[in-house]
Amino acid sequence: MARGPSDGTEEGIPRVSWKEVAPEFIDKWDQGEHLIAMGKTGRGKTTLINDILDRRHEQRGASVCSFVTKARDKTTSDLLTADWSRIKAWPPTYAQRDARKVILWPPYTKASTYARDVKDTFMHAIDEIMEEARWTVYMDEAPYFVESLGLRKSMDELFNQARSNEVTLVAGTQRPVWVSRSMVSQHCWVACFRIGDMEDAKRAGEVMGDRDRYTPVILGLGPHEFMLVDTIGDGAIISQVGT
Repeated sequence: MARGPSDGTEEGIPRVSWKEVAPEFIDKWDQGEHLIAMGKTGRGKTTLINDILDRRHEQRGASVCSFVTKARDKTTSDLLTADWSRIKAWPPTYAQRDARKVILWPPYTKASTYARDVKDTFMHAIDEIMEEARWTVYMDEAPYFVESLGLRKSMDELFNQARSNEVTLVAGTQRPVWVSRSMVSQHCWVACFRIGDMEDAKRAGEVMGDRDRYTPVILGLGPHEFMLVDTIGDGAIISQVGT
């Protein structure tokens, strides 16, 4: 990815059109390298990740799966009018597996029992995916898996072991809190939208590898803007969803 000083940069981080840089990012993003996406609802996080998953499938032939835990999600529902398939439990049918783009979205029961009702569904899927290998899996709200489903130890194990099984994890969170420790230590890429709270922004900067450099950038991002950081190669760009 582009890096270093350029006109109109913040902290030496260049602004680049997403359409320009996305193919290079997808090509560089190897199987087994995990991605964290941070940002409040409405900033464009889900739209960006869905675009990234589509590109990963189309450009690299990856098998991709989204884990959804919300009762309703318009952005995800819109995918179902395209070429994604919704499944309520694992595994997919042969035809769905052959299409390699599935959304695991169990029916919402009721607030008092939903977490208990779907816990085994997601754990079964994780176990099967780890055994099958080479999937790219997006967890829509990672803290929900840790806190509400009570899977902190399982999430730590997953993030620690997935790379050796060539499973790529994409974890979404509104804030860099209530997530598994391994999620914020085993990642290779971070996409971060504006976080307005200073302490959360500082923590996000730490997750990205440089609190002093990245915190002011995170605080200053505009609507639907995000910073994408290669935490292994130390490259960073600022872009915007839809550009």
